[in-house]
Amino acid sequence: MKSIFTIRKSTYGYVRAILALLVGLAFVIWPETSNTLILRILGFVLLIFGTTSIISSAKSTKKNKEKDIREFGDYLLNVSGAISILFGLIFIFSANHVINIISLIFGIGLILVGVDQLFAAIRLSKIKKVSLVIFLISAVLLITGIWITFRPDVLPKTLFTIFGIALIIYGVTDLRLTILFHKTVPYTDVSDKEIIND
Repeated sequence: MKSIFTIRKSTYGYVRAILALLVGLAFVIWPETSNTLILRILGFVLLIFGTTSIISSAKSTKKNKEKDIREFGDYLLNVSGAISILFGLIFIFSANHVINIISLIFGIGLILVGVDQLFAAIRLSKIKKVSLVIFLISAVLLITGIWITFRPDVLPKTLFTIFGIALIIYGVTDLRLTILFHKTVPYTDVSDKEIIND
């Protein structure tokens, strides 16, 4: 489980949360800004998300190899990082085409962050009591993502506003989870068995 904690144990967790907050605020404050411009900005943010995930995974994998340990979390971080980079590049270089299926992409994005946050909260709850609010927020993100995915008729301005609010909520909650990880899981080498048994 150590690799599951890697993102939020490091400064990368704070970077992800703060970027989500800033992008969410931008979407809410300037929903009428050029849609393609916003998508390109989001693309750069996704590139940062993906890069931090892969770097974090690489560090964790290197430590685990020294101990002859293989963790699913390392693969998960690599996959999520690669997906973020892929979508980031698509948003940057094909923004005009992406805008036609933006509801689908935003919906899938919210589903992914909802799953990520829910998974992190469940793993943390094994060693520390986690507020029910965090679980509820993760569920709301998931439900909102599913709703947006199947609502292509929503106006772009409304869609960007809803997505922005969701990103703000995600950023605040993820920041809280990162702080909890820092307080709960020390920067020491701890095995999955030791953490889970605690």
